[in-house]
Amino acid sequence: MAFSRLVLALVTAFSVQFGATACAAQPTAYADFKARFVQADGRVIDTGNGGISHSEGQGFTMLLAVAHGDRVTFDRVWSWTDRNLARSDTRLFPGATIRGRPPRSTTRTTPRTATS
Repeated sequence: MAFSRLVLALVTAFSVQFGATACAAQPTAYADFKARFVQADGRVIDTGNGGISHSEGQGFTMLLAVAHGDRVTFDRVWSWTDRNLARSDTRLFPGATIRGRPPRSTTRTTPRTATS
């Protein structure tokens, strides 16, 4: 729950005035967010939801990184998301979650078929 509230608060603050001015007013909140939820490899952990990672958290973090001009964090989060959440058959990012296990670097989520 804390993760969702913090993301919502940050996104709301930036939606009022998106750009350098709005971001300059929130550098401490962004730094706190990264320290609490973003791992060094780019995985964003939803601590209020059992430590899962999902496309929403990854996407919001990339949005915040762009708003703050933080290309390093954006690239790291994008790389983890692409390696671990992308479906190889469609290049979509479903609301997949990863619970308490290390990121997968070579396998991707594959859809279940009607015959599975």
